[in-house]
Amino acid sequence: MPSLTATSNAEQSFLLRFKEDFLANANSNQLLPSVRELSQRYRISPVTITRGLKILTLEGKILTKPGAGTFVAEKTLNQAALDTSWQSLALGARVPFGEETQILMNPPRADYFLLGGGYPDERLQPHALLNKAATAALRRGDAWTRSHPSGLEALRIWFARELSADFSSQDVLIAPGGQAAVAACLRALIAANGTVLMESPTYFGALAVARSSGFITVPVPIDQFGVRPDWLESAFSSSGARVAYLQPTHHNPTGAILSPERRKAVLEVAAKFNAFIIEDDYAQDFTLSGTPPRPLILDDTDGRVICIRSLTKASAPSMRVAAIIARGAVRERLRAQLAISEMFTPLVLQITALELVSSAGWGKHLKNMRQQLRSRRDSLIHALEQNGFAVPKTPNGGFGIWLPLPSDDLEFTQAALQLGVQLLPGKAFFPAESNGNFARVSYAAADENALLEAAKRLGSIRSGNV
Repeated sequence: MPSLTATSNAEQSFLLRFKEDFLANANSNQLLPSVRELSQRYRISPVTITRGLKILTLEGKILTKPGAGTFVAEKTLNQAALDTSWQSLALGARVPFGEETQILMNPPRADYFLLGGGYPDERLQPHALLNKAATAALRRGDAWTRSHPSGLEALRIWFARELSADFSSQDVLIAPGGQAAVAACLRALIAANGTVLMESPTYFGALAVARSSGFITVPVPIDQFGVRPDWLESAFSSSGARVAYLQPTHHNPTGAILSPERRKAVLEVAAKFNAFIIEDDYAQDFTLSGTPPRPLILDDTDGRVICIRSLTKASAPSMRVAAIIARGAVRERLRAQLAISEMFTPLVLQITALELVSSAGWGKHLKNMRQQLRSRRDSLIHALEQNGFAVPKTPNGGFGIWLPLPSDDLEFTQAALQLGVQLLPGKAFFPAESNGNFARVSYAAADENALLEAAKRLGSIRSGNV
């Protein structure tokens, strides 16, 4: 569809708003405002406006008359309304999607302060390195051919060596992004109507996969030192589950780091119940001070930990390249699941990823990114505290703050949205009932000036001055 040619959230936001408040009420052949007027009205750059208008032209919504201007296209009478009532019977009972699924399906509007964003903003993305890597990839004659189902050998070697010299390319599978990797792991390891243990709270994308697959999600509460082994043992015992999805390093959303003592105990508990652990190591590159925590898989002696690493957050949202590191027969099960659901990760993306991480500037980029994230984190915490919020813990990595709220989180985040501040409500992160009112507040998706202004607006909600 032509509308899918929009290449950014800014364009999509403009198109949505322009259709709602102008085209819906305009007459056929009505002259459109100039690009300059539209830019001022929607507070979006003229370049974005121009690209958006090209998309509307492709859709047949507007037309350009040389020497006269751009006009609303002739409106046609709609055909008889399509009767889709039969679909309710065919679809049957609704899969119990929750708030987390809406977050995945609805990208945030570009004109908001994006404190709920899960990706670093464009200022933190290595565009020059990405463009150079993509150009090099496109020079290769095989960039558009089919990839091996396991992934590009050289890229698998890189992921293995990044983890440890004890791993090889045979232990690595390439997936099209972290979300696809999580989905492949859960669906490969859990039978229909099966059970998975999940930290409470946990990453909402993993919850969405589990619920849409019909799995039972059993919550295991965590504290400031990560998941408690005694609670994990109790959950394995009572549920009969044989899979746990964990984020030991810079847990999303709380920022907790599983303590060294607990890491050993967690592995012992998993061994006791003959269970697998899916380790989502999404933030290994984003420890903001000191030495990064040791991945859990490095202490695994019998192949029960399956580790997921991704390049997306370290580069750009469309760099959908991740790795699943697994050993033993489970690797073949995972490879089959990836082949069924994805066939393979586009080779042009894998080559681009390899060129990127092999470049001389990759290490410098990561260092600079960590510095910027640390500065933004400190600015956001200070601004929130200045506006009446209590930040219980300063995360040492990842992208966000788990902020306690003074009122219902859904109501608070809706009020924030009315003020142009996008947050993620805490309820979206819980496998079952939440244990309080929270919001995940990102310091990665906006610059420091935006963070300061957003904190002021949130403070006005807290103080009741809205």
